[in-house]
Amino acid sequence: MKQNKFLVGNNVLDHLCTECSPIGSKAIIVTEKNIMPYIGLYARVLSLLNICGIEHITYQCDMQEAYFSDADNAIELAKNKGVNLVIALGCNWIMDVSKATAVGFYVNHPVKVFYDDDKVTPKEALPIFNILTNSVLENENSSISFFNSDLKSQTKKNLSSDHILPKVSFLDLDYVLT
Repeated sequence: MKQNKFLVGNNVLDHLCTECSPIGSKAIIVTEKNIMPYIGLYARVLSLLNICGIEHITYQCDMQEAYFSDADNAIELAKNKGVNLVIALGCNWIMDVSKATAVGFYVNHPVKVFYDDDKVTPKEALPIFNILTNSVLENENSSISFFNSDLKSQTKKNLSSDHILPKVSFLDLDYVLT
């Protein structure tokens, strides 16, 4: 089983450039539409990426849970902009959308196929960097992703793959919501 780096403490976000710069030069930041609860964290991330010369675009998820529509839109934006890394800013479903974006980037079929068919597995994914906003974790720091099958159903689909394990997770205690 692959393991990732998990940085916890005050000011650990200051290591974002050190971790991301050797991996890529253009990032998609996946976060939620209502960024206000952590606008300071978002501003800090943008500032750090600018300092280290990593171009960035932001995709703000429309839904309040992981739905394939958000993943498909984020994948399309990532492909159009030619990104080479994913930064998840948030927890829970933001991480799921980020993981789907990472594996969906390299395929020409809907990312939903990975969740619907156990025989179709990802061969590669963009590297994921997770900036956590909550200290209560579920599957954010794992190689598992969950999606609601559709807007009406509460049925969850899942994907398990080492390709979606975040490369580095940051839990900066200066920015954690309680």
